[in-house]
Amino acid sequence: MTPISSALARIQKEPDHPASNVLSSLLIALDTGEAISLKQLYNVLDYRDFTLALEVMRDWRLEEMRVKRGELSSALTEPGSCLSIWSKLRERAFALA
Repeated sequence: MTPISSALARIQKEPDHPASNVLSSLLIALDTGEAISLKQLYNVLDYRDFTLALEVMRDWRLEEMRVKRGELSSALTEPGSCLSIWSKLRERAFALA
């Protein structure tokens, strides 16, 4: 599972958890180019989730050229499974579907 998929699974598992809100904000910021506070990442996330956030940022640099800007943000707000939506976006981006 990629770090982005792991973050989406984490968000979906506990959507109201403060860490899920921060991870969601991070994914939206990466996807839209908006700013996110490093202080928020550092103060809210425990070590495991902070490490996940760092892995997401590293992985994003590889993924951002394959998925259209704004699609991940849409996946976060869809009523269906975030993880399945992200998988579909990646399949389409890699022409695997």
